[in-house]
Amino acid sequence: MADASSIRAAAVLPGATGRMASSIRYSNNEAWLATGTQWSPLGRVVLSLPGVAIPSNAGACVFIADRPYQLVSVTRAFAVQSTGAATLNVVKVADGVDSGVTSTAMIAAPVSMQGTAHTLAAASLSATAANSVMATGDRLFISTSAAVTGLAGANVTVVLHPV
Repeated sequence: MADASSIRAAAVLPGATGRMASSIRYSNNEAWLATGTQWSPLGRVVLSLPGVAIPSNAGACVFIADRPYQLVSVTRAFAVQSTGAATLNVVKVADGVDSGVTSTAMIAAPVSMQGTAHTLAAASLSATAANSVMATGDRLFISTSAAVTGLAGANVTVVLHPV
């Protein structure tokens, strides 16, 4: 009888139902856990920030790295766009450094807070690989370039993976 709790390498993850409901697989250099209905990556940090957490023309620390992390993705959506030409940026700031003085952009370009309602917009990661890696103690800030007047139903999701 096969050990149902073993970790197995897989090129493709099978359906996460039935016998696989408690399986752990290793695929694409990442461990995945079957939750009964889907596969979820182990170890990822997903920050889902509702509109109230999106600062208006200021930076807000939303995460402090407890170990090294790699930025995987940044997406945003909203119900009502900003009436101003605000953009969203994601930056990292080293421990002990003033965020208003020195920060490193983790995405290639800020993401517009205008566009089609209820539509995801994904940020491109910085072309400099080191910019998307956080060291232990680094802080992750979200900021906007201008006031997000009129913005409603907004959500920003940031996904990090431990390295």
